[in-house]
Amino acid sequence: MISGPLQDETSLVELGTALRHWRTASGLSLRRLARTIGLSAHSALADYERGRRIIPEGLVPRFAEAVGDADGAIAAALGALRARAAAELAELAEERQAVAEREPAPTEPSPVSPPPAAVPPPPEDFVGRDAELDGLCGLLTGGALVVLSGPPGSGRSTLAARVAVEVADEFPDGAILLGLCDPNPVEAMRKALRACGVADRALPSDVDELGARYRAVLAERRMLVVLDHIAHEDQVLPLLAPAPGCALLVTSRSPLHGLDARRAVRRCRIGALPEDDAVELIAAVLGRARVDAEPAAARRMAGLCDRWPLALRIAAARLVDWPGGLLADAADDLEREQARLAWLPADNRAVRSVLEVSYRQLDDPARRLLRRLALAPGKCFTVETAASALGVPPRSARRELDRLCAAGFLLPTASEGRARMHGIVRSFARFCADQDEPARDEVELRLVRTLLDTAADAASWLDPTAVSGRESAFPGLRAAVCWLDTERPAILAAVERSSRLDPGRGLAPLLRMVWYYELRCAWPDLRALAQLVLEQAQLQQDTEHKAYALAALSLAAVKSGQPDTGRELAETAAGLAHGDGMAVAEIAALDCLGRALLVLDRPDAARQALARAVSLRGDWWQHATCSSRLGKALTRLGEPARGLELEQHALLLFERHGDDRGAARTRIRLGLALAALDRHAEAVEQYDRAAKVFEHYGDTWSQAKALREVGNGRKALGEDELAAEDLRRAEALLAAQGCR
Repeated sequence: MISGPLQDETSLVELGTALRHWRTASGLSLRRLARTIGLSAHSALADYERGRRIIPEGLVPRFAEAVGDADGAIAAALGALRARAAAELAELAEERQAVAEREPAPTEPSPVSPPPAAVPPPPEDFVGRDAELDGLCGLLTGGALVVLSGPPGSGRSTLAARVAVEVADEFPDGAILLGLCDPNPVEAMRKALRACGVADRALPSDVDELGARYRAVLAERRMLVVLDHIAHEDQVLPLLAPAPGCALLVTSRSPLHGLDARRAVRRCRIGALPEDDAVELIAAVLGRARVDAEPAAARRMAGLCDRWPLALRIAAARLVDWPGGLLADAADDLEREQARLAWLPADNRAVRSVLEVSYRQLDDPARRLLRRLALAPGKCFTVETAASALGVPPRSARRELDRLCAAGFLLPTASEGRARMHGIVRSFARFCADQDEPARDEVELRLVRTLLDTAADAASWLDPTAVSGRESAFPGLRAAVCWLDTERPAILAAVERSSRLDPGRGLAPLLRMVWYYELRCAWPDLRALAQLVLEQAQLQQDTEHKAYALAALSLAAVKSGQPDTGRELAETAAGLAHGDGMAVAEIAALDCLGRALLVLDRPDAARQALARAVSLRGDWWQHATCSSRLGKALTRLGEPARGLELEQHALLLFERHGDDRGAARTRIRLGLALAALDRHAEAVEQYDRAAKVFEHYGDTWSQAKALREVGNGRKALGEDELAAEDLRRAEALLAAQGCR
């Protein structure tokens, strides 16, 4: 049985009451209901509920279905109610027509005040921002001052236009848009008064009188005033008319906290769109069919544009002119940095018109920093990056970095003390650097060198042969590894740029990064770095560093599942080093050769290579490492007692020099020798100690390997339940890294 407003007296107002009753009972907002029944905006629904318009007959079934009318009772009741309301409206219209026919027509039309300057409507493809839209509509009451802030390109002006449409009923005297790209608010007051019907000849020339007239005119009206592109608080203060019926909506890249001293301010800040809304925006520009055909590619495009409205519109618009183009191909192009600049051109008028306004409002040092940061490798920046870019102390650089963050050109990251630049802002900033940065190459080279020097410093914390007590930018190992984790993509980009900008600068010292890449199993990165070092060494005819680069390539190949390739590379490296009498480089190559041969299950050949390495004069670490690996080969060959002696010798060296990770790796090989001697309890103890060290260093892969051996050892001891738990832990650690 139907209850509620449908039993009340029939009228247009009661029809609206019924619509509102069923919508709210179903838990739907106006915006969500509008989307559900296929309306482009919910303002029409608001009119239906307020009794200002009658809901179309064809919309009633869709409305009823959206609110959960399973048996059709709501549709039938609303249909009858609508029919009676329509009949009442028709009868009222006939009465008004009869009255109009009896009254004489006026001889002259009554003067009508010109309507205020309307806020331009939002684009038809406006999507998302539901939470922000609801919040802003709730904040914009009579007398309110609301600041809508967000970075350039985030859609502040578009959202403000949409809000103006949504709250139009609350401000019957209209809305005024005052764009304040010009920092002089006097002209804005004149524009507002003209829009309110004040003739030019009646505009006071005196600024104080003009302000008084502006406030007096607004005091008599219920209007929404939108101040767009505000740079600082001084532009807003003269326009703060204390009119109880008017509201002021300010859009700015900054939150404008200085206004709090003058008025109570309500704020809303926007950023990137949620992923679903970003995809919806692509569909709105490009067409639903193309997005539905390639949903995964559309999401990739959204991510590559950082879900930023301006970037999304431009990228999607490019595909409009490419009807046969695939979104997947466009996403591949966007993924390449240089192609991204082509897809989102910084000299595009749409980009320039949005970003240049905020760019011009920065002071010279902040503009210079923005241009120069766009030349830095990577996507994240620190105070040290800014200091290097400007060539100033960190304290001075921090001020300019903070200004760029406040202006929305930089966005905070999850890592404290870092900021990143949106892709389209970076494109614009690079364009500005090409136009206005005379020292462009010099600055880029300085930034690259600073990053690579810091990378070598950070990697040295993992190098057991590094000089102790050296000066470092990092307080300890954890801070160094954390920095390397964050900057890993930037480091490789910097190496590539260095080889182009500074071919005479040696890259070989960066092979110290092998310690970090091994920790993170980042074998593709090691391969890319070693290949660049190899190419440079070949150009410079540097045999020693060519051998080191080939050894690093061998390690990357073996760890990537290509042991035969790794063997060939290591043999070439060992031959080069031996021919030039470079013992240290030859040991490094022979160690990699022994590793490859063990993976290929050729322990006898591995023993020969590693015995040769042990016999050469190298540093303590090389001797310990090759001795331990030789012990593993002997254990494989059925000589675990000799293998055990070598492992114990290597372990003593690692512990004496404080190399915990080297000792932990040796403990695993020591455990294997003990297990081969049926000393499983001692083996489990060694594996367990190794696992704890790897966990301390965050070496997940090695920790999983150690736990696997713990499980196997306990299984050999008959401790099946404990073994199963250790093996499950090992499997979980490997699965977290995408390994089986």
